[in-house]
Amino acid sequence: MGAAGRAVARLASLAIAAGLAFEAAALAWWASVYGPIASAEGPGGLGNALSCLYSRRGVCAFIAALAGDAGRLPSYSPGLFWLGIVALCCGAAAHLILAQSR
Repeated sequence: MGAAGRAVARLASLAIAAGLAFEAAALAWWASVYGPIASAEGPGGLGNALSCLYSRRGVCAFIAALAGDAGRLPSYSPGLFWLGIVALCCGAAAHLILAQSR
C-alpha cells in the first residue's frame, strides 16, 4: 500500500473514531433529555423512548417541544445520531474497499 493508501486508511480510521464519538455523545444527550421523562413511567421507561434516538416524529416531537418550552434547551436532535452513523458507514466502507484492493 502506497502513501495514498495509508492516508485513506488513516482517514477511514478517523471517520470510524469520530462516528463512535458522535454515537456516544448522541446517546448521552438523548438519555439526559428523555431519562427524567422516562423515569416517571417506571421500569422500561427509557426503552419506550428508544425511537426518539433516531427520529423526531410523533411523541418525540411533542416531548422535544415541551422540553424547549420548559427551558431545557437544546432539546435532543437525532441529527447527531445520523451524523455518527454516516461517519461509521463511510469509514467502514473505505476500509473494505482498501482491503479488497490489496
